[in-house]
This record gives sequence, C-alpha cells and structure tokens, in this order.
Amino acid sequence: MRKDKKPVEYVLYSDEGHGFVRSQNRLHFYAKAEEFLAKYLGGRVEPMVDIPGTTGVLK
Repeated sequence: MRKDKKPVEYVLYSDEGHGFVRSQNRLHFYAKAEEFLAKYLGGRVEPMVDIPGTTGVLK
C-alpha cells in the first residue's frame, strides 16, 4: 500500500498475541476501529479519550 502511495495506519500491540487479552488494548482497538469506519464509511464517532495502560502504538 505504501509503495503505491496509499495511506496506511495500523496499531501494534506488542504485548498481545493473536487476540486481545488485556481489556485496555481491546478498548483501544475498538476506538481506533470506530474512527476508521467513521472516516471511510461516514457516520458518527465518539471522540477517543486516553485509555490508561494500553500498549497500542500507531504505525
């Protein structure tokens, strides 16, 4: 995608495996997914607040 100059965003949770064990990371993922869907499909989005303890890093 980047090679073709398409915008790319992903979130890395370095302490998670194939699923979400930590509730902070799960909430962070849901908030980022909601932002993504609102941006590309339209609709409302609740502003994301700080989620203490999440290890999500936007790449």
